[in-house]
Amino acid sequence: MFGAGPRIKDKFERLSLAALFATLALIVAQPLGNLLQARVTTSGYPGTLQIVGVTPTPRGSMKAHRVITRG
Repeated sequence: MFGAGPRIKDKFERLSLAALFATLALIVAQPLGNLLQARVTTSGYPGTLQIVGVTPTPRGSMKAHRVITRG
């Protein structure tokens, strides 16, 4: 409701517009998400890729793992 004005009535009048944009975003998100996944996501088939080693590395309070591959 940014920019709607200081009164509650002004914000309430913008509620229908916010609901409209949220509905449009939900409608567009389904086909757009599938299209992006089909064109951007890499293949899950590794081919001749081999894992050479896995090295645990502390990152603050978490532990990360570096995976070294060949192929």
